[in-house]
Amino acid sequence: MLSKLFTNWPVVLDTETGQGGTPVYVNVQTLMADSQLVSALARSSGAKYASFGFLRTGSPIGQFTSFDLKEFFDAVGIEELDIDNGGSGDGVKLYFQKYKNHASREAYDSSEHMSILIGNGTLFPVSLSMPNQGDAILTASIIALSADGSTHPFVFSETADLPSGINPDVDALFTMGKVDLNGTEVQGKSQVTVNFGANPTTNRSADSDIYPTHVSLDTFTPTIQVVTNHIDITSTLTEEGAYYTASQVTVYAKKRAEGSSFVPDGTAEHIKFTLGKCRVDVGAIDGDPKNIELNIMPWDSPGGVAQMAINTASQIT
Repeated sequence: MLSKLFTNWPVVLDTETGQGGTPVYVNVQTLMADSQLVSALARSSGAKYASFGFLRTGSPIGQFTSFDLKEFFDAVGIEELDIDNGGSGDGVKLYFQKYKNHASREAYDSSEHMSILIGNGTLFPVSLSMPNQGDAILTASIIALSADGSTHPFVFSETADLPSGINPDVDALFTMGKVDLNGTEVQGKSQVTVNFGANPTTNRSADSDIYPTHVSLDTFTPTIQVVTNHIDITSTLTEEGAYYTASQVTVYAKKRAEGSSFVPDGTAEHIKFTLGKCRVDVGAIDGDPKNIELNIMPWDSPGGVAQMAINTASQIT
């Protein structure tokens, strides 16, 4: 019979490199951990049935989505965060809160919840989706590494307590804000998506290790897609798109005000992405009513603005 059910709990970022051992709690909307185990079978001599089975590889990963944009970006940034449980750091912890039968949730200190400790690896943002009238939601991924190639990167606890004093309430929400092309605001937007383009190397192993022991950020190639119903934006961009120098293109996530609509533009609580040199290419005109996709691709600006910079306490100007 079914006797146990679990739900989400905030992800705890507590890395020595990134936070000096100071925990950061990121509320989640979805949470997933996958060992990605690959088992194999062997047969010989024309046998009908396999006669040998074994574990070939495992590539454990985690993924979550979150509305907690400021908490996440202040801790992680827009590229990656090293996960290291050495010294005062405790790695990254994924918690799964237990439902209480005939009630609501088990007490924080009941030792009946579940947790996964990831003590080694890398954490990075994947994308930020900002739909019209929707809520901006971040997707982040974790690549977990083994300390020695033979030890599973996840450490499970089936008798975990939830951290005390943490209230997993929504305290801030953001939505699609202004997109500015050198002083010209893109109007009529229905969707803005920031793809952060952090591309870690495939988690690597050697010496017949089961689990990976090495990962590094190979490339960082962010892109931004803007969908607008104002298809005559081409009068601004021309048929061949447009080129902008560093800091001429900005993208905002606009903060909602609790009990009201939005935090005023002049209040420094919004999130601003500033791009380096970039091209804005014109995509397909499609749909009915018609829309057009603008594809923005920034690159490095030596001595100036990098491909993309973030300010989590910005005014909208």
